[in-house]
Amino acid sequence: MELLLRILSLILRIFSWIASPIFWIMSTSGRKVPPIQNEILLINARSLAEKIRRRELKSVDVVKAYVARIQEVNRLVNAVVEDRYCDAVLEAKAVDSYLDSIQSQKEELQKVQRDQPLLGVPLTVKESCSLKGMSIATGSVSRIGLKAKENGTAVANLLKAGAIPLLISNTPEYCFYWESNNLVTGLSKNPYNTAYSTGGSSGGEGALLGAGASLIGVGSDLLGSIRLPSYFNGVFGHKATEYVTPIDQHFPSCEGETLRQFFSIGPMARYADDLTLMLKLITSPHSSNLRLDEPVDLNKLRVYYMEETESSLTLPQVDKEIKNAVVKSANYLQRICGSQLEDEKFDMENLPEMICALMMSATDVPKILKDNNKNDHLLLEFVKNIFNQSKYSTHALLVSLVLHFNGGMPKGKKDIYGVAFDKMKRNLLEKLGDDGVLILPTFPTLYQHNEFALKSIGIMYLGFCNLSGFPATQVPMGLNKKGLPIGIQVIATPHNDRLCLAVAKELEKGFSGWVPPQSSVKSQKLEINGIS
Repeated sequence: MELLLRILSLILRIFSWIASPIFWIMSTSGRKVPPIQNEILLINARSLAEKIRRRELKSVDVVKAYVARIQEVNRLVNAVVEDRYCDAVLEAKAVDSYLDSIQSQKEELQKVQRDQPLLGVPLTVKESCSLKGMSIATGSVSRIGLKAKENGTAVANLLKAGAIPLLISNTPEYCFYWESNNLVTGLSKNPYNTAYSTGGSSGGEGALLGAGASLIGVGSDLLGSIRLPSYFNGVFGHKATEYVTPIDQHFPSCEGETLRQFFSIGPMARYADDLTLMLKLITSPHSSNLRLDEPVDLNKLRVYYMEETESSLTLPQVDKEIKNAVVKSANYLQRICGSQLEDEKFDMENLPEMICALMMSATDVPKILKDNNKNDHLLLEFVKNIFNQSKYSTHALLVSLVLHFNGGMPKGKKDIYGVAFDKMKRNLLEKLGDDGVLILPTFPTLYQHNEFALKSIGIMYLGFCNLSGFPATQVPMGLNKKGLPIGIQVIATPHNDRLCLAVAKELEKGFSGWVPPQSSVKSQKLEINGIS
C-alpha cells in the first residue's frame, strides 16, 4: 500500500462528500432527451440488416430515421463532431437500388448476407478511430482542420461489411480523460440527465447510443474508454483480448510497445447480439482465433463475482444498487442457466497501486504539449488556462500533470507492484480457465460534469482488464432510483471473449438491457432538415 496515494484518495473522497449537496442541486437542472417516436430505431443491427435485405425496410428510410433522431437529441447531448448525412443518404439509396436489382437472385442475396452482414445499417464512429475525410482533431485546438487520410482498419472492416457511417463523435482532447469535453466541440452530456457525464473517452458514442440516436458504434479503450461511457449511457461495450483488434490510424497513436498491449478498438451497441457480430467483423480476418461462432453452454459456466475489489475508507464506495446488480446477475446465471456459482473471492488488495505503477511506467504515452509545441510549459499553460488563454483543455492538462509527476508513485515501486500484479493475474488465469467468468462493477458510481477527479481512483475496476489483457463486456442492468443507468462488467481470460458476450446476451434477456431514457414509443414520420 502506498500511503501517499491512499491519503490523496481519502482526501478526494472527503471532498466528494462535502460537495455532494452542490452536485445534487446541479443534478435537478438536468434534462432527458425526448422519447423515441420511430419504431425503426428499436430494431437491432442484425435484424435491421435482414429486413433491409428482404426489402421489408429501405436503407434510406433507416438512415433518415437515425439522422432525424440525431438532429433531435444532439442539441441536448452535444455528441456530434462532424456529420456526413447527405452522403449517407446517397449511399443508402445506392444500397436500395442494388438490393432491388438482385431480389430474384438467390445466390447473390446469400453472398450479401455472408460478405456484407451490415449492408445498409447506420454506423457512428469515435473521432479518434479515423473515418476517411472526416476530422481527426480529437478535441485539440492545434489539430483543427486535420482530416483522416485513411479509414482505420477496424472502421474499414465494418464499412466493407456494408455499414453506412453517419458521423464522428466527441472525445476529450487526445482522448485524455474520462469526461468528453474539449475546446473544439465542447461538453457532451448524458441523455438520461444532461447534468451527468457521458464518461470518456468514447463519450460521444455513448451519448448517441444511449439516446437511441445510434445503433452500433466504434470506440477505443485504454483504461476503460469503451466500458465507462457504455455504462454511463446504459448500453453494451466490449474491450477485447489484448492484441486481437487492429488499432492503426488511431489518434493519438497507441502502437508503442507498452500501450499496444493495453489498448484496443472495439464495439459499442444498444443490443448485446450486435457486439458479437461487430467484434467478428472488426477482428477479421483473425476472428477465428476468438471462436465467436462456437456455442457457449452456460450450464457449464463457472461464475465468480465480487461486489467490490477492496473494502477501504480510502477508496470510492460502490453504490448499493450496483452491488445488488452484481449479486443479482450471478444468481440469475445460476438459477436460470444452471451455471456453477463459485464462492471464492480473489485477492485484489492494492489494485490501485498496481494500476498506477504499471501505467505510470509506460514510456510511450503521447505527450500533448510536446506533440504540439515543445516550448510550451505545463505550469505556464495551467496559469493561462485559469484565464481561458490556453489552447489546451483543463482535463488534458490535468492528465499531463499526473503523468509528469508519475501519479505520485515512486518509480522504484514498479517492479514490486508488477510482481504483485502478475501473481494476481496468474491466479485469475488458473481459477477462471476457459470456462469461468468474473463479474465486477464497471465503475463504483456515476458522476456529474467535472466530478470525475473526486472519484478517479475508481478507474481501477476498468484498468485491471487493460493491464491484464483480459476481455471484458459492460452490461447494462437497468436504471437506478434516479433514473440513471447502472451496469456491471463480465470478465474472462484471454481469447474467451465469447464467454463475456454470451453472458451479456443472457443477462439482457433477464434484465432488459438498454432502457430508453424515455419509454413512450409510437410510429411517426420524422422530418429531416435539408435532406430529401
